[in-house]
Amino acid sequence: MPSGAPAAPEPLTQRQHGFMLALQRRMAANPDRGVSFEELRLDLGLSSKSGVSRLVQECVDRGRIVRRKRSPRSLRIVAPVSELDMPEVPLRPTIAIQSFSDADILLEASRRGLIRA
Repeated sequence: MPSGAPAAPEPLTQRQHGFMLALQRRMAANPDRGVSFEELRLDLGLSSKSGVSRLVQECVDRGRIVRRKRSPRSLRIVAPVSELDMPEVPLRPTIAIQSFSDADILLEASRRGLIRA
């Protein structure tokens, strides 16, 4: 790869992919005006704009969008995604959970000296 050529964008998680699709739809619907974090928050069903800010930064870090500093509504997509490229990566790893009876918990707590039997 020649020096100065842009690197290929990194893969996205499912949540980041959904964010990119929402951003692309919003920008296509109103191309003459930038997208606000509040609009994206509502589109994604998030409870605060900090979640949008985190997703924006993650997509910037992965080379999908660029953002001008100190400029509102200044997102620009440099590597669009398609609905067909849905990532296979799960949002959270699956963890096997073992259940314990109350008697097991009391026995272990007693063994550790946390309670008196």
